[in-house]
Amino acid sequence: MSDQRMTSQREIRPLTGTDPIPALDLFKAPLVLRYLAAFLMTALATVVAVAVDSNVTIPNLSLVFVIPVIIAAVTFGFGSSFFSAILGALAYNFFLTEPRYTLGQSRSNGTHTRSEQAQREERRRSFVCGSHHKVRQRHQITKPLVIQTTPS
Repeated sequence: MSDQRMTSQREIRPLTGTDPIPALDLFKAPLVLRYLAAFLMTALATVVAVAVDSNVTIPNLSLVFVIPVIIAAVTFGFGSSFFSAILGALAYNFFLTEPRYTLGQSRSNGTHTRSEQAQREERRRSFVCGSHHKVRQRHQITKPLVIQTTPS
């Protein structure tokens, strides 16, 4: 009975020095080769995404760029997958968002940068505070002014 336990323990022990999928063990590949492969996979994903976008309207087309990131992470490691993710984001912005073929952003949809929003908010606050101050001076009100708005 003890011989049977010893045999089963020996069979369960993993073999050392063997890789079940040797093709995926490319962490030891030269750095340039890993980044070049990530670049080529992202370029292929870009070509596929642009081709699909020109023929069919798909709402989640950006998910095409996740595939090279996952493949690069599994085969090459973090650095190559991060490189592929950055390239994919830039390629998606450049080729598939309006205005196309620029990395800029269209302002026609009412979006503004944070600095523009902060400037508008500061102007609004100074206008409102200045208005309250003038009303208080005119009417010589000592308590705070409360403005009530009626729902429309």
